[in-house]
Amino acid sequence: MKRFIWLFAALFAAVALTVFVTSCEEDDGNDKGNGTVGIPSALVSEWASKASPTSVLFKIASDGTFTAAGKSDSLGKITISDDTVELKNDNGATVGTFKYSISNDEMSMTNPTGSALLFSLNSPFVKIDDSFVVSGFTISSPYADVNWETFEQYKAAMHVHTNNSDGGRSLSDVVDEHYRLGYDILGITDHVWKRVNNVEIYRDLITRTWTQTEWKTYAVTHISQDRLDEIQSGDAVVVNGVERNGRGMLMIPNTAELALNPGENELNVFFTYDGDPPQAWALGLEAGIQRAHNNANSIFFINHPGRATGGSIGGGAGENASNHPSHINRYSSMFLQYPNCVGFEIFNRRDEDSRSDRILWDNVLKVTVPQGRFVWGYGNDDSHSHGQIDVNYNVFIMPGNSLETTKNAMLKGHSYAVTRIARREGVDVPNSSPNLRPVINSISVNNEANSITINAENTTTVVWISEGREILTTTGASSTINLMAEGVANQVGSYVRANIIGNGGMAVIQPIGTTKK
Repeated sequence: MKRFIWLFAALFAAVALTVFVTSCEEDDGNDKGNGTVGIPSALVSEWASKASPTSVLFKIASDGTFTAAGKSDSLGKITISDDTVELKNDNGATVGTFKYSISNDEMSMTNPTGSALLFSLNSPFVKIDDSFVVSGFTISSPYADVNWETFEQYKAAMHVHTNNSDGGRSLSDVVDEHYRLGYDILGITDHVWKRVNNVEIYRDLITRTWTQTEWKTYAVTHISQDRLDEIQSGDAVVVNGVERNGRGMLMIPNTAELALNPGENELNVFFTYDGDPPQAWALGLEAGIQRAHNNANSIFFINHPGRATGGSIGGGAGENASNHPSHINRYSSMFLQYPNCVGFEIFNRRDEDSRSDRILWDNVLKVTVPQGRFVWGYGNDDSHSHGQIDVNYNVFIMPGNSLETTKNAMLKGHSYAVTRIARREGVDVPNSSPNLRPVINSISVNNEANSITINAENTTTVVWISEGREILTTTGASSTINLMAEGVANQVGSYVRANIIGNGGMAVIQPIGTTKK
């Protein structure tokens, strides 16, 4: 009997030890859970999109707490049954579910439901761990060959209409008003059609020069050659006595806004002339870009894309439209194919149609920048009357004001856009003086320190953005971003840009490439 008791005790101890050891063994990383007991260690991590492996999208803690990027509070806790994850909020209500699978530390999410899981579009996911710690960045700035001490800054209007198409004032009046307001460069981009008695009559109008008196069989408003010489030399005096003291205003020749299909974008072309018959441009955006591209000396950009994407709606609907993959892929493919299509408008008029176009811009840049293609942002009035002038403009930083330097600045991104109305950013300055608008004095890069510095005037706040995320906000007229700083490094994608905000409006710099070492 005693021998039997000892044998039973030994057997019980062996079983207990086996259970204890098994329960302490480390999860092999592929466990999907047993019913609702525990959270598999393979899920406990910070997770990022495989496309941007240093930017946290969500975090799962060992107790099941689920936190999404940009949210200080958790969305709730998860429970697991087989391969199905259920997310419940603090009240116990289910707010999201998905199925998952993990292989080699890469997770795929399928059948997601619930608004809290919209980021599932970025699947597959990877863990953020030491393998994704960057040692630094290679910074590629479009301003690298800008000499901020010797170059001058030139104010440019690149989307302007006269009564030769659908504007309300003559070409002479429009030229005088921009000259009076201190513009250095003017591209008059009348439509290729004119509206007469509410009917659009295609005339294939190209403004080859401000002195042309007619186009084909149509009379057009114009200025004399003597007046053009005075304007470009800076010797002209406008009606109210404004003098420029030799600072001229450059005429960009061979310009037009190409009228495309209804509901489509329109295209502003510069430095080019196409002799096709009337309505030849009205073939759709891709065909219009191809036609402009066929003119070897042309430079062009896309106007108010929000009208075509639905981004002009604003709010969540406009944001969703600008985030839609079909729109992102369409614009990205065009920019990748046509190098002389230098960018698109991120500000148009009073930012009604363009209010979601900065979102689209960031989405396009996420696709094109990793492939070495930068897309420049423009701010234009699209003015049809004097009251619409000077809401937005572009500043070109150049060694002198000529057609050649302007063309070079447009191609290389030696510019920044300025506005007094940016609706999503909360900027709305009524009739601010141009002297109060932000002015950028320099943008410098220190690759060894992994830093970028902006020095500006009329500035209270600088917001640094990468791939649509606000990654750093600073106050004051000088701002430096250290790309390796804690809380910044894991949010830096393929580029950064900045909004420079002051009491008189906002300036937006062109994207600066940031390649991880």
